[in-house]
This record gives sequence, structure tokens and C-alpha cells, in this order.
Amino acid sequence: MEEKNYDEAEKLCLEKANAENTWHYRSGDPEDWNNVLYDIYKTANNREKQIAQAKKLLLMGNEKFWGVLKQIYRECGAWNENYKSLLDELKDSKRTVCYRSVLISENEKKRLLEDVMENPYDLFYYGKYLVKEYPEQIYELCYKEISESCAQAKDRREYKKITKNMAQLIKWKGNDTAKSLIEELKQRYPRKPALLDELEKVEKKL
Repeated sequence: MEEKNYDEAEKLCLEKANAENTWHYRSGDPEDWNNVLYDIYKTANNREKQIAQAKKLLLMGNEKFWGVLKQIYRECGAWNENYKSLLDELKDSKRTVCYRSVLISENEKKRLLEDVMENPYDLFYYGKYLVKEYPEQIYELCYKEISESCAQAKDRREYKKITKNMAQLIKWKGNDTAKSLIEELKQRYPRKPALLDELEKVEKKL
């Protein structure tokens, strides 16, 4: 790419990208202005701007750019010194799904546990990556999450979701926790026959 064309292309992309709010970013669309801008920097072999744009896109929730940054930093011999700060920035970006996907890919189980304990979003998905190393913490989180969900639940459809999570807890060998929880819920909600019925079904799996 000639320098003049590169400058013009960069200017156009910056104008378009900056005109849109970050929530307009379409990570999977190669023609999104932010993605095009990264490609321009890559084609021009501008390493500094490449890193800055890749980091911006990662912090906007595009986890593909974790691998991109990893490769660039490794080629520069700067991966180890940037690794922790990049993880910290990603956590602070509040892109939970992106952050946790990266933690799983990097086998950062302690960080993943800390994040799930802070915010039990999708606990019964992320728990499978953690229950082997941190069973007691995961069982305790499951107990709390199921108990709180039950307090909000109002019909059989919601009770089924709760007992599905309880069945997952049992699969994770949290039988003692599940037994205690079932007993507690039976005592707490004696006038909810649909819930009691669903609890009896899951109790048979113990």
C-alpha cells in the first residue's frame, strides 16, 4: 500500500469508526470500520498502531484479538511482560464473556474462580472448568445461587430450571450439598406443590 493511500484509508476509517458508538461494533463483520482499520495497520506493517487497534478491539469484546496480540507480542519478545496487565485491562472492560473465554484458553483457573465468585453469571456453565480444582467453592456458590433462584421462582417452568441446575451439582459430585439444599427448600416452601414435585424428581438422582 502506498503511503498516500494508506494515510487516506486510515483517515477514512478513523472518521467512520469514531462516528459510531462502541456498541455499534460488529466483531464478526470483516467490513466493520474498526476491523478494516486493523487490517490497514497490518498491511502497512505498522506494529505500534496494530497493537493499539488490536487491544481496542479486544477490550470491545472481540476475543479473537487476544490471540492476535499474543502472536504480535511474542514476535517482539514482549508477551510475558504484557500478559498480566492485558488480563487486568480485559477484566476492567467488563466484557465478562470475552474475559472468561480468554481465562479458559489460558488455563487461568484461579482468576476464573475469582471472577465467578464476584459475579456468578452462568455459574453452571463455568463451573465445569473449576469444580475439579475448587469443589467446595463451587458447591457453595451453587447452593447460594439455587437458593436465591428459588426465592424468585413462581411456576413449574422456573422450578424445572432450578432442579436442572441441582442435577448439574449432583453430576459434579456435590451430593451432600444437594441433599442439604433439597431439605432446606422443602422446609422453606411447604406450600409449593409443583416445586416439591420437582425436588422429589431430582432427589432420586442422589
